Amino acid sequence: MLAREQHLTQLDGLAAAAAHELGTPLSTIVLISRELERALADNGVLASDVKMLREQAQRCRDILAKITQLSSTGAPFDRMKLSTLIEETVAPHRELGVTIKVRIAVAGSKEPIGRRNPAILYGVGNILENAVDFARATVEVNAWWNKETVEIVISDDGPGFAPDILKRIGEPYLSRRRSADEPGSDHSGLGLGVFIARTLLERTGATVSFNNRVFPDHGAVVQIAWPRNLFEAEDGGETPAAKGALLETGAAAADSREESAPHA
Repeated sequence: MLAREQHLTQLDGLAAAAAHELGTPLSTIVLISRELERALADNGVLASDVKMLREQAQRCRDILAKITQLSSTGAPFDRMKLSTLIEETVAPHRELGVTIKVRIAVAGSKEPIGRRNPAILYGVGNILENAVDFARATVEVNAWWNKETVEIVISDDGPGFAPDILKRIGEPYLSRRRSADEPGSDHSGLGLGVFIARTLLERTGATVSFNNRVFPDHGAVVQIAWPRNLFEAEDGGETPAAKGALLETGAAAADSREESAPHA
């Protein structure tokens, strides 16, 4: 846990430096591509390519802006319901050719309201994005709560996690994607996205577990669970008590993963 915290701290500094250094050239690319798009309005093929270039450059700017906000806990009175948090993370992925089904269980207790925490939004959003990337047709987002717990479960109907990856998921240089050297592979990566997402969520007191669906179903399942008092904490869960709970839940999760590894 301490090693992951140190690694994430290093990435925080790298993100800030990258945002500073890349901000100006990305702005220049967006500006020039917008002018080219207007100039080539009569050329459908070229105009479409330039539009895509501009959109991807803008996406890079948005990603950098989002990463630099991860250490922020938002405005003091900026709070959101669990259902709003889920909709905000799901909305950008609805038009990507994969059906996203959201189910929020009806509970006897009042719906939890937490602080608008960029770390939670990024963490849940990254895990959802991975599910959309690997899903064949459908991603499911299920949420429920009671007086003690708040839980979000994200699952897909893709190939699921390979057994060797399942035991080490969330390590910084481990990727669910196939190596670019493998025949037929069009993906590569270092697994930093899942590492950052998991560490950020655990900073807020969440326990994150990775599993596969039970045979004959197939696909990955990611469970994110908070003690309700930490999810609803005024400071976004970054209190000393929350950090202590983080270490305890992290250790408990590690024990649980070791016990369940043979079944995975």
